Amino acid sequence: MKVFLYFLNCLVVESRKFVIPYQIGKGSPLVLLGFLILSGFCFTENAKAQSVNFNRSITTSSDDAEENISTTAVVLNSTDLEIGLDGSAAQIIGLRFPNITIPKNAVITNAYVEFETDVAWSNSTGTIIHGQNDNDALTFTTTNANISVRPKTSASIVWNPVAWNTLDEKQNSPDIKNIIQEIVNRSGWVSGNAMAILITGSSGTREAESWDGESTAAPKLYITYTNPEICDNNIDDDGDGLTDCNDPDCYKLLNREFDQSFTFWDFYFQGGASATRTVDNTSQLSGINSAQFNISISTGTNWHVQFAQPNVSLEAGKTYEISFRAKASANRTINAFTDFGADPWTTYFSQDVNITTTAQTFTYTYTQSENRATARFGFNLGQSTQTVWIDNVVLRNLCYPSSHPWLWLVNF
Repeated sequence: MKVFLYFLNCLVVESRKFVIPYQIGKGSPLVLLGFLILSGFCFTENAKAQSVNFNRSITTSSDDAEENISTTAVVLNSTDLEIGLDGSAAQIIGLRFPNITIPKNAVITNAYVEFETDVAWSNSTGTIIHGQNDNDALTFTTTNANISVRPKTSASIVWNPVAWNTLDEKQNSPDIKNIIQEIVNRSGWVSGNAMAILITGSSGTREAESWDGESTAAPKLYITYTNPEICDNNIDDDGDGLTDCNDPDCYKLLNREFDQSFTFWDFYFQGGASATRTVDNTSQLSGINSAQFNISISTGTNWHVQFAQPNVSLEAGKTYEISFRAKASANRTINAFTDFGADPWTTYFSQDVNITTTAQTFTYTYTQSENRATARFGFNLGQSTQTVWIDNVVLRNLCYPSSHPWLWLVNF
């Protein structure tokens, strides 16, 4: 039955081609053998992700606005948008685009804002573009600093526009895909929310049409994206060549390489222990950032210093692989674990790990004993005072390689 269902999945879900090498006679042993053979020959490409082109215009007067950086005064109804300077005054331009129907964690492959030239300018102009780092940007108001006070994305891009010499000609910003990606990756992003683009000027001028000046020529946001990976459908939804639990999008931990500092990670010390954590960007392990832990007072009890990610969803009966890179200022032991995440702190996995002054990758597997939507994965670091570095922390469900489904039969 397992092989039968698997083969049906191969045919129906993944739309794969197959070859029957010889006629199978009637009788259940041969039928079973036939399905085994057919499953083994079921090789084709997964369904590939399709790019989606999306655009949205400014739709109301208060969705494009200008703020004088010096006075913080905000204007909502200007008939044009001075990008850079308005006269001699530097401005920050706010552009809000409503109803962005792009799913959370979609893969953004291109994005830009289109403007229309209102007045020709060719002087050297300097700006920097950010996004508003919010789940659902509100429309602008005339409250002082209403644009500049808004939280900005970490992602940004410098924009030095070329000359705008021709009236009514369309002009594009540089690619802002990293800005849009940061917004749709937010934990609270929901398709249909609004997003805002903030353009801070420092020199020169480019003058674009506003909604109040010519509504049909107001700024327009263009985004090209592929859908995010869906983790249990055997389809390469995001087009990266990886399927389901082989795709990092389906890994269980967030911010695995600390590129977002310690977002999603908790840090505790107790029982008389004392410790600090910092992001070390000197390429100690993998990538650029690693987590560095300085334990100044050790009680000798490992869980008196803990570094953990909560709200990890684990399923009973699934085999999980845990891997990470680590090293220390001197040879010492740390402990990796998964647990219930709350009282009674039931431990699902616990492994003492001997680390040295040489960076190493450690990999372990275990089978989860119960369903738990709010489990924890973490490290106990309180055994001793040697400094510890940790990076590239992965917790993932083990599955067969999606390009070789016949390997699944090894576990049949």
